[in-house]
Order: sequence, then C-alpha cells, then structure tokens
Amino acid sequence: MSQSKNEIKNELKNELLELLHRTTNKVINATGDELFDLVESHPKFPHCEKYVVDLISRLNDFIQSKGFFISKGALVAIYLKHKEETNANEKRVNDIILSIR
Repeated sequence: MSQSKNEIKNELKNELLELLHRTTNKVINATGDELFDLVESHPKFPHCEKYVVDLISRLNDFIQSKGFFISKGALVAIYLKHKEETNANEKRVNDIILSIR
C-alpha cells in the first residue's frame, strides 16, 4: 500500500529536521580552519555562508527526491528568517513543509 501525502510529509519533516540538526552541530563544533571554511561567504552568493549554500542544495535535492518542490530562494529566505531564534530548525522545517508543493 502506498503512503499518503501526509505520511510522506511527516517522514520528510523528520528527515529535514535531522539534516538541519547535523549541520547546526557541525558548525557549532567546528574550530579553526574548518570553522572558517564553513562560515566564510560563498563566492557566488556573498550574502550566504558556504555551509548555508551547501545545506540549501542538500535540502532542495532531498525535497525533490521525495516528489515535492520548493525554490532555493524560498529555502534561503526560510533559513535566514529564523537565524537567531530559539528552536530555529523546528521553525524552519515547519515553514518548509508549509511551503512545499
């Protein structure tokens, strides 16, 4: 029996949250050159750190692999919208799930 769209979205939500948490922990635990490489501005997108550009690409690829669509611009806006907030990753995932089609 195939999964319903809501079941797929719930599964997607959990997997996106895990990806965001792994990335957050990677940045928090990085030091020295590794930290610099993660947080320096991306050459093509100077308004974003390298790790954000990489994360957005991975999020987008994963969302598309599940049969949904959201623009990379929307993902960047959602990511930056919650940058300084408590429980930012949870808020980001909720906004992403509401925005995908």
